[in-house]
Amino acid sequence: MTELVSLFEAQIKEFEAKGEVSNPDAGFRNLDYYGRSWWSQRPALSKLDVMYAPLWLLREIFPDMDSPWRLLWNAQDQMMKFSDNAVYTFQVKLKEFAEQDASTAVQKARDEVIHDFNKDVNRATTMFYINIVKELIMPPFNKLTSPLTKPLIEPIASAVPDAMKQFIDVFKEYELVVDSIITGLIKNLFKD
Repeated sequence: MTELVSLFEAQIKEFEAKGEVSNPDAGFRNLDYYGRSWWSQRPALSKLDVMYAPLWLLREIFPDMDSPWRLLWNAQDQMMKFSDNAVYTFQVKLKEFAEQDASTAVQKARDEVIHDFNKDVNRATTMFYINIVKELIMPPFNKLTSPLTKPLIEPIASAVPDAMKQFIDVFKEYELVVDSIITGLIKNLFKD
């Protein structure tokens, strides 16, 4: 994630070096390409490749775990979305600051976007590890609890009027509550 922020900062420096602040719309084309380009972000995305082997080994212990490739691909996809969002936010902020003072617009926009980008990246890193832990514990947890909770939830689900069943799925609500509780417990493990 740190590499991702560095790549973004390099793109902003290149944008500024080309002097495209006076006509930002023309320079945004390169930034837009970067935000959506897997190849441009590959130095950051490839850092996750080392996670494949340990995750695959965890499948030996936790056979119900989902594919390590899916976990890594989701993380890489999320990283690219962060970059794309950062590019868009930079463009909006730059236009906003350029109207006030063109000489400091890039610096102000960069500082604000990088600050937010770092916060998002820190949250995403924590969520990446939380999702890995959930992939490990949720399948065995559900195997144990589903037979016990199903008889308790069925009467509640049957009490929901037919017209409301389109909107209310008691089993889904139960799964969301359990997922929220488990996520909260795992987050506590990652706190400083």
